[in-house]
Amino acid sequence: MDYVCCNRLKVAASLHRFVEQQVLVGIPLAADLFWERCDALVHELAPLVRDLLVERERLQHALAHWHQAHAGKSVAPGDWHRHLQKIGYLQAVPAPFRTSTANVDLEISDQYGPCLQVPATLLKPLLEAANARWGSLYQALYNSEAIALEPGLEPDAGHNPQRAAHVVVRTREWLDSVVPLATGSHVDARHYRIINGQLTVTRVGGEQTGLQHPQHYLGFQGDPRQPSAILLRHHGLHLQICLAAQSRAGVCDVAGISDVLLEAAVSVLVDTGTALDRFTIYRHWLALMQGDLYPAGELAADRHYQAAGGGELRLPGRALLLLRVNGLHRYCPVMLDAHGQAIPALILDTLLGSLIALHDLQRRGNSRTGSVYLLVPYLQGPQETAFVNLLFERLETLLELPPHTLKAGLIDQHWRTTLNLEACVQAVAARLAWLGTDPLPCDASVDTDHSVCVEAVQQRNRLVGLACGLRGRAQLGSTEPAGSPMAATLQALDYHRIDYAQVLRELEQQDLLPPCAALLERLVDMAQVHSG
Repeated sequence: MDYVCCNRLKVAASLHRFVEQQVLVGIPLAADLFWERCDALVHELAPLVRDLLVERERLQHALAHWHQAHAGKSVAPGDWHRHLQKIGYLQAVPAPFRTSTANVDLEISDQYGPCLQVPATLLKPLLEAANARWGSLYQALYNSEAIALEPGLEPDAGHNPQRAAHVVVRTREWLDSVVPLATGSHVDARHYRIINGQLTVTRVGGEQTGLQHPQHYLGFQGDPRQPSAILLRHHGLHLQICLAAQSRAGVCDVAGISDVLLEAAVSVLVDTGTALDRFTIYRHWLALMQGDLYPAGELAADRHYQAAGGGELRLPGRALLLLRVNGLHRYCPVMLDAHGQAIPALILDTLLGSLIALHDLQRRGNSRTGSVYLLVPYLQGPQETAFVNLLFERLETLLELPPHTLKAGLIDQHWRTTLNLEACVQAVAARLAWLGTDPLPCDASVDTDHSVCVEAVQQRNRLVGLACGLRGRAQLGSTEPAGSPMAATLQALDYHRIDYAQVLRELEQQDLLPPCAALLERLVDMAQVHSG
C-alpha cells in the first residue's frame, strides 16, 4: 500500500487523494490544517485506546480465573457480586441525573418506527434503504407470508388477482383498526373527498361519514373533490391512501384506491462493517451526505401536501441516516501513526464520518437540526463510553463544530455495559441520542432460559433510559433492525398496533429506581452464568 506522509501520520495514497480532492472541496477547512489536527488527535487518543484494550484483557482474565477456581463448587451468596466489585468490573450506580441531549431530529425524539441496517459497501442497497422511508403496503402484503400462501393465493411474478383481492380486503380491515370511520367500515368506502377541510368518505348506499378521530387527517394532494392522496397519522407515523382510478390496482377498486403507503424506515443504520476497503465506505457516505448517488439513482424527494388547516405540509421522503462505526477493538492500516502502527478504526471512522457529514450540515438534507449521528458498537463499560465522549469533543474542536453536534449511539451489547448502564449513559449525557439493546450479553448456549435474560436486559435498558430523562431526547429500547425495505414496511404495522410513545409515557410516571435496582441484582446473577 502506498502512503503519503502528513506530519507524523502516513495516509494511504488513495484515501489522501479522496480527502483532499473530494471531501474537503466545498468545506471551509484547509487541507494542511486538517492533517495537522488529525496528527494531534491520533497521537493523543490512540494510546488511550490501547490502554482500554489492556483493561479489557485484565478483566477477562480475572473473570476466567474466578470461574476456573469455582468450577463445580457451590458459590456463597454475594461472592460473585463482591468479586465483580473488587476487580472493578461492577461500579457503583451514580446518583440520579438527567441527560441534556438537544437538537435531535424528530425521528429520534418523537417518532417510534422501524429502523433498517445496511452495509456501507454497496451503493444500490444504500439507496434503497434511504428511500425506504415510505413503503407500499400492497406490495409488502402481496409479496410476503403476511397473507397465507394457500393454493390459488400464491404470489405471481405477473399478477394473481385472487391474492390481490385478499391484499385489498386485508388493507381495508387494517385501516379500520388504525384510522376507523365514524360509522361503517373502509371496506364499504366508495369515495374519498375533502369537504370543508375534513376527510369525507362516501359508503355503499351514498351515506357520508368522516373519521372517528378527525385529528388523524392531516392533508391531501390533488383536487379536494377528487384527491390523489389522503395523508393520515397514527401513533406518530404517517400513512397515505393513494387514489388513482386509472391505475392497474385502482381500476379494480370501487373507491379507486391504488395503494396505501406507510411511513416505514424512519431511520437507517449505515454500517461501516469490518471491510479493509474503507475508501469505498467513505465514498458512499459522502454520496449520501451530498445527496448525489449517481449512477445508482436518486434520493427520494420530500413529500408535499395541502394541509388540513390550510397552507403546505412537507414531510421527509428519506430515512434519517446514522453511521454505525467500528468499535474499539479493530485497527485500520489505511492510516499509520508515528510508530508505523495502524490507528484504531473507531478513530478513523468517526473522524472521516464526521468530516464528510459537514456537507450535510451545510445543506440540511439528512439532519434538519444540524446533528451528526454516530453509533458505536461493542463498548464495554463507562470508561470506554467516556472515551467516546472525549473523542467526540476532540472531533468537534478539530472540525470547528458547536459542542454536542456529534450525537452518540450506545448499544447495550456487553455485560460491562449492561451492569453499569447508568454510568455509561452519564458519560455521554449531553450527546446520547440512541440507546439500544442486543442479545449478545445473553449466551444462548447456557442452560438458563435465553429469552428471560434478553427480556431482562431490554427491560432494564428501557427503564434506565427513562429514569435518566432520555424520552424526547433519544431513541429508546431499539432492538434488531429490519433486514429489508419490505420488512420495514411490515414492521411498521407493529408500531401502529402498539403506541410505544404512550407505553414509555406511562412507564415514566412510575418510580423507576426500585425496579432498576431489582433488575440489576437479577442481571448480576445472570452474568455469572452467561459470562462463564
